[in-house]
Amino acid sequence: MSKILPKREQNSDELTQKKALDLLDDHVNHGCCTKSKNLQDIKITNLAKKLAYSYHVIHFKMNYEPFWEVNYTEGDDSKWDNEAILNVTKEDKLKAFAGEFARSLRPKEYFKNETRQIIVPNSGIYYKCENCKGSGFNLTPKYSCSFCQESNILTDGTETSFVCKKCNQTNKINHVECNLCKKGQIRKILKIKINYKSVNDIFYFNKESVPSDFFQKTKGKQIFYEEKIDGRVKPLSDFSLKEMNEKSQQVIQSNEGVIAQKHYVISYPVWKCDYTVGDYSFFLVGEERFVYAPQYKSSVCTIV
Repeated sequence: MSKILPKREQNSDELTQKKALDLLDDHVNHGCCTKSKNLQDIKITNLAKKLAYSYHVIHFKMNYEPFWEVNYTEGDDSKWDNEAILNVTKEDKLKAFAGEFARSLRPKEYFKNETRQIIVPNSGIYYKCENCKGSGFNLTPKYSCSFCQESNILTDGTETSFVCKKCNQTNKINHVECNLCKKGQIRKILKIKINYKSVNDIFYFNKESVPSDFFQKTKGKQIFYEEKIDGRVKPLSDFSLKEMNEKSQQVIQSNEGVIAQKHYVISYPVWKCDYTVGDYSFFLVGEERFVYAPQYKSSVCTIV
């Protein structure tokens, strides 16, 4: 959805030269070595209000990782051919299936970081346990005769009894159940680990080169907002700043795995105050009118 916010009317408390000097005087008295004694002869020669902007883009991204997990209790069984699914040559097909399922899911809340694991429906599969050769028991190919203690080597260890090669007595084998499977089969289910993450891009546009941290601490006014929860938003194309339109065109298409996106523009008033200490200016930023006084004449003072 998109929303163009109406322009807020100009602050009725217009900035005067006296108020600007008062703000500068307060700034000097709280953070400058000269104090106000050096401001007595300062006069503002020009006072101009301009606008600076910040452009915000939030990319909501999703990535996933499918993996097999040995699990005998969760999920429903599949009718897939076990060997085909487990064959490494079918890996791309498997990932495509898991990816399609992952992309069909929705986050609990858009533009909020989240990690979760999901069972792929009907993905439980069984295959023969290689450890016990499908017998369900721990196989030991070497047994001692219980009558004469002669060591006997069995064919493959799956036998339930053997005849001693020395005394010809029949020995019964009591197998121990395999600890890696159940009744000779291992069951696996397909799971997907899904990560949802918001990635923020912020760009500042101001012709007076005011440091961006001044805009970070003032609220500003939101003049444009748009979001889309099923893809990417449309880049800005008709904003008053050409460079912002170009940046929007560039950043909207950046980042992979974007499933939702939003962007907005905030404006900030900036008053440029030229004054009589050389050809210099100080700036008042935001409705809060934070003072920015760049380095000028003195190497030890930001004002004079």
